[in-house]
Amino acid sequence: MSTIPGPGDRVAKLNNLMEHIYGPVLDLAQSRRLAVLDLPRSFDIYDDGLYEHQIEPSHKGGELIARLIAQAIQEHTAPETASCLYRERQGELTVESNEKGSSTWSIPHEPSTVPGGVAGSLSDREEKIKAIVGMGFARSSAEEALEQSGGDTQAAVTALLSAS
Repeated sequence: MSTIPGPGDRVAKLNNLMEHIYGPVLDLAQSRRLAVLDLPRSFDIYDDGLYEHQIEPSHKGGELIARLIAQAIQEHTAPETASCLYRERQGELTVESNEKGSSTWSIPHEPSTVPGGVAGSLSDREEKIKAIVGMGFARSSAEEALEQSGGDTQAAVTALLSAS
């Protein structure tokens, strides 16, 4: 996302894209009084434990999705119930109206919580760890291999592959 032209960091660019794509989806859900699982605002993009290979939900991520599905099934009775966004943030399940103009569907982006401490950018070390974790290795293994390789990503990956 960071290589896409335009203003903002990669999260801001993704949010801009989502506004254009998800707006019509939310409008359709509203017109049909559908429940919507608000995964973009439920998944913490900085929590490696929620993902496998950077994008696929991990076991922990799957449990979060299951909780949202269970909540929507228990609470949403279309067509009587208006369209709602079901989400979880920091362990708290919430329901938000999906009335036109009541919400935007975007990824929370709190610069103070970004690893490395800089809004929208990770430290060089964190970028390397994220890349290795994205290949399917555990974060602790990635950190250890990167340290043992003196920060050389390729050497760290080679060591992890030979240890497998």
